[in-house]
Amino acid sequence: MEKFEVICLVCPLACNITLSVQKGKVIDVTGFKCNKGEEYALQEYISPQRILTSTVKTTDKSKPLLPVITTVPISKKLLIPCMKILAQEEIHPPVKIGQVIVKNIMTGVDVIATRNLSC
Repeated sequence: MEKFEVICLVCPLACNITLSVQKGKVIDVTGFKCNKGEEYALQEYISPQRILTSTVKTTDKSKPLLPVITTVPISKKLLIPCMKILAQEEIHPPVKIGQVIVKNIMTGVDVIATRNLSC
C-alpha cells in the first residue's frame, strides 16, 4: 500500500492528511479535521489544481507589466504551458480590472487583469 501525504491549505488548521492508496484507488483518508480537508486531499491526489497568477507585458513604459490571474483554478500540469502563452502577450492600454486578457487559455478558463492600466 502506498501513502500520499498532503498539508491542507483550505483553512488555518493546516491539517497533515494521509491518503492510503492501493492500485491507484484511495482506500483511506486520515488526519483531516473537517470535510473540506478530506475533499482537498482527494483533489490533490486525483488532479491538483492551482490559481495561476502572473504578469503580461504592456506597451505602457511607466507600467511595463500588468498583473493577471485565472478566473478559476487550472490543472497544475498546465501552469507552465499557460505561462508560456502569457509570456507572448503584450497588452495595450486602457485595461480595466476584471477585463479578459486571454480568453479560454488552454482549458476554457479566462485570464483577467487584476489592475487598471490607463492610457
